[in-house]
Amino acid sequence: MKTSQIKILMVEDNPGDQFLLTELLNGAGFNKDMLIIAPSLQEAIHIQQAEHIDITLLDLSLPDSDGISTFEIIKELAPDRPVIILSGTTNTQLALDAISMGAQDYLIKGDFDEKLLAKTILYGIERANSMRIQRESDERHLLLSKATNDMIWDWDVLTGKTNRSVDGWRKLFLCNESECEIQDIDWYSKLHPDDVARVKLSTDKIIQSTNINLLELECRIIRNDGSIGY
Repeated sequence: MKTSQIKILMVEDNPGDQFLLTELLNGAGFNKDMLIIAPSLQEAIHIQQAEHIDITLLDLSLPDSDGISTFEIIKELAPDRPVIILSGTTNTQLALDAISMGAQDYLIKGDFDEKLLAKTILYGIERANSMRIQRESDERHLLLSKATNDMIWDWDVLTGKTNRSVDGWRKLFLCNESECEIQDIDWYSKLHPDDVARVKLSTDKIIQSTNINLLELECRIIRNDGSIGY
């Protein structure tokens, strides 16, 4: 996406900061006609509901809102839209909290130039798009798993943790909800004892291989009620 095509919402109540940020954006090649300024949270909410916005530059200290709750409200309205927080104070914990809650970045006013601002905006939009695509893919896999008796899952062979469909795991093993949500279940303990050695040999082989990228095998499992499944 070209900088001139990006629609930016600047949520900032200080006229001086509004002017400086506008100048930085202009110098970085962003189109001033694509910039919308909201001096309050309520006005930002109204704009977000009425306009297509590519990215939001957010000051957390506004006349009608202050602190991390400002970000929470903006993010709740448009979860997929990237938000960059611009703050006048250095607060490491606040920055970490904002990033962990989904902010693309946290910049201190006066500590960045037009190049850094432009890079942060472009990277923020790209990361947000990648996260949206991944989320949509995960949702499709979840729907597929719910619609079939199969279970789609991801096993991290280094940590032993698994990410899987809880519904699929429940249908496959007839387990209770608390067990379904455990992320580090020993997969081999769920197999039929007579199949463990064969499955372990096959999985070890593909894990250690540099040229095999597909493993397909059939084995028996022991469900929680003692019955055998496949």
